[in-house]
Amino acid sequence: MISRALAATGLLPALLLAAPSAAGSAATAGAAPTPGAFATASAELPPQEVWAELTFRDWPGRWVAGTITDGVSKSSSGGPVTVTSATPSLCEVQQGSGHAFTVRFLDGGTCLVHAEADGDASWAPSSNEWHLDAESKQISRLSGPDRVATSIASSRFLHPSTRQAAGALIATTTGFADALAAAGPSVVREWPLLLNPSDHLDPRIAGELTRLLPPGSQVTLVGGRSALGDAVEAAVRALPGGYDVRRVAGDDRYATAAALIAENGPPTVGLPYSGPLYLVSGTDWPDGLSVAPLATQTWGAVLLTGPGATLPAATRVGVDAAVAAGREVVAVGGPAARSWPQATRTIVGTDRYDTSRLVSDRLVVAGQRGTPRRVVFASGTSWPDALVGATVAGQESAVDDTQGPLLLTAPDGLREATRAALRTLDPDRIYEVRLSGGTSALTPALEAQVRAAFVVRPEGTPPPAQAAG
Repeated sequence: MISRALAATGLLPALLLAAPSAAGSAATAGAAPTPGAFATASAELPPQEVWAELTFRDWPGRWVAGTITDGVSKSSSGGPVTVTSATPSLCEVQQGSGHAFTVRFLDGGTCLVHAEADGDASWAPSSNEWHLDAESKQISRLSGPDRVATSIASSRFLHPSTRQAAGALIATTTGFADALAAAGPSVVREWPLLLNPSDHLDPRIAGELTRLLPPGSQVTLVGGRSALGDAVEAAVRALPGGYDVRRVAGDDRYATAAALIAENGPPTVGLPYSGPLYLVSGTDWPDGLSVAPLATQTWGAVLLTGPGATLPAATRVGVDAAVAAGREVVAVGGPAARSWPQATRTIVGTDRYDTSRLVSDRLVVAGQRGTPRRVVFASGTSWPDALVGATVAGQESAVDDTQGPLLLTAPDGLREATRAALRTLDPDRIYEVRLSGGTSALTPALEAQVRAAFVVRPEGTPPPAQAAG
């Protein structure tokens, strides 16, 4: 496994995979040279073995089932190198023009790439093998028996070891508004967003904070005392970690969202973010959760629009600041587009699933962290599960560097809009597939369709026919 630190050096695209085999490195002593090949005394020397090296372009960060990566070959004789797969069940190799070739990993395991280097009068042909370790594609659920447990499951996925996070956010289980506003900051800070009842600290949340955070870490309560009461705050303060407990709240959900932006890091050109400002409805949740990974990966922020095509005062202040700073203002979803018709760009689909698709397509185009390697599916009818999915989708975990979109789907099957989003993403390049929520939120039938969409098939093999979801 290549470390995240090595990946950051930029050396991987030209990584030399292996030195050639030493086996047979010298030709048999006394082998007769090709007649007429030499006109000097060097004709008495036996031919030297050809050596070959392989390098790869477009390094994907890791080899996994489904990865397609291009390579180039080089031989010491200057002649051609034929590259083939010695393990055709695990990987395919397609020879291109010149010295180019492509490896396509079909499954996890050790792929053997076989290189035959051509020879001539002074270079003896030889063959070498390279061992390429690939991982299987990961397809799994993040879920628990209730919304509290599901939020903890996402926290443990992102931070599997103790004392791994620098902080945590807590929002109420009883309404989506504060959690919607906190989804983006959760991804930016790489902090988990935990859901807790309004009137007491759930013992499971207390246990997760103790497991997750080093002593003195920050714990942010999102929303006023009607969302998370004094008893919750007092219980967090009483935990043995001695946490720095803060509350971020405004007079209403719109002001709370604006206050969260202000807490979201050091100002850049007068604003605490450097990318676009995304506007989403504050009276419904699907568009806001769909856009959270995109906002994070484009270094943007999210504010909420009001009911009836209104722009609340706190949101208007944020919009005016963004416009004055020359930032894009992007309206996501029909309600937001109606609230701010002057938007630089609108992302509006025919329904929540189509808007989710358009947001995912935009992430592929505008994302600044490379090819998406993770996709998270969540129900378009259950905000707690979608919230968990949004915080996981765009966030680097403590053990890998995959990010990607959140795709909302009908609970019982993939809509055509979702299938279209997958075609843009290219399922072969996705490493992690997560389903957020239990089988009541995303049914086994839906899971079967998702798994079928991400099966790795040999080149040219058509996918099985499926009924439209």
